[in-house]
Amino acid sequence: MDVTKEVKRAQKGSRQAFERLIQANKVVMYQVAKTILKRDADCEDAIQEAIIRSFEKIQTLREATYFKTWLLRILINECNQNFPKMTLDRTIKVLTDVIEENRTELFHVITVNPEITMACQ
Repeated sequence: MDVTKEVKRAQKGSRQAFERLIQANKVVMYQVAKTILKRDADCEDAIQEAIIRSFEKIQTLREATYFKTWLLRILINECNQNFPKMTLDRTIKVLTDVIEENRTELFHVITVNPEITMACQ
């Protein structure tokens, strides 16, 4: 595959050319994401977002021969920007689930121990 020609076609609006470029780089994209994020689900999310961003911004790529580097930089930025947020979201979800599952026990602990009740006021 001639990367330069495919990039130029993609910049002119060819979705097929863009898909071929992504297919040619999907393994390395996964490898890069996996080194940063570890969880497959997080990797998939980051890769998907990077593909969307690169599709939207393909016009900004000035040198077609640097497509792979450009694409991987977008992916790395996506991993670094969104992973902390995803971790926080997951943490909040887990804590919410734990509180819901243990609501009765937590209520009992709070009502039996007045010092906890006082600290919460």
